[in-house]
Amino acid sequence: MRKGAWVALLGGRFSLLLILLLMGLLFGQADRHFLTVSNAVNVLLQASPLLLAAIGQTIVIISGGLDISVASNVALSSVISASAASAYGPLAGIAAGIGTGAAVGTVNGVLVSHYRIQPVIVTIAMLTFARGLAFELTDGFPITGLPRSYTQLAWGKWFGVPMPILIAGVILLLVVFVMGRTRFGTYLYAIGSNEEAARLVGIRTVPLKAAAYTAAGALAGMAAVIYTAQASSGQPTLANGLELSTIAASVMGGASIGGGTGTPIGTLLGTLIISVLGNGMNIAGVTPYVQQVVLGTAIILAVVWDRLHISLVQAARRKGEPASQ
Repeated sequence: MRKGAWVALLGGRFSLLLILLLMGLLFGQADRHFLTVSNAVNVLLQASPLLLAAIGQTIVIISGGLDISVASNVALSSVISASAASAYGPLAGIAAGIGTGAAVGTVNGVLVSHYRIQPVIVTIAMLTFARGLAFELTDGFPITGLPRSYTQLAWGKWFGVPMPILIAGVILLLVVFVMGRTRFGTYLYAIGSNEEAARLVGIRTVPLKAAAYTAAGALAGMAAVIYTAQASSGQPTLANGLELSTIAASVMGGASIGGGTGTPIGTLLGTLIISVLGNGMNIAGVTPYVQQVVLGTAIILAVVWDRLHISLVQAARRKGEPASQ
């Protein structure tokens, strides 16, 4: 096999599937309860809201940006969704949660695209603002008294499939289609690869970048709805550290921090790696502090591999050996 082909193979989804298999074997040997159907369903339930938020992060990263405010967006969307659901019913709660997330994303997108402020600066500011507003609206206490029909989003089933898994699966397929088969997706990849070149060929970069952040915010809002249903309450402390998990899932799945690359399917595999890792460590009795160390290490390794893989691909192309990222 040529060098370029090996680079593509080791940098693609094959390596992620191999990592999942090895983790399954490792944790399965450590505890016989790991390799059971009930635990597999539990992993998917845990992964579903993370996947939604991570897909949104991937969309933003593809466009050349970064959203560090996703965790605070989820917390704010959670308390507003819970308040609306308690007062006006489940549909109002769902709409309020998704709408709040989309509004936060829109503000991020306008500041980044129209006013050309660095995404890290904008989203760090939004991280502080949204989390502070969530605490102000609740005085730091969870919002309870949710309708039972709202919590069914977490525990209900449709044709035997748990609702969070079904929702995440449908949205995943929709985003796969949008990013792979529509002009919106094609243009976002072009903007992330070279924004100035995209602008010169007539692509309207400002509204498209803003739309990417809005979509990411709406997905964070949907994730907040599922998290809220799972917790049976809206919590201003919800989703602490989620921004790191979404970045890790995106980068592990092949998204480049530099923009222009990444896929929703890759993000799915990255999300599963994080969820399986967390689930396996919980079963093995690993403390939460050690789990944070492991996740941080995984993020560093993923970013280092991303840089290394890009360098290898570029070197292979310079030698006339085409390699796909």
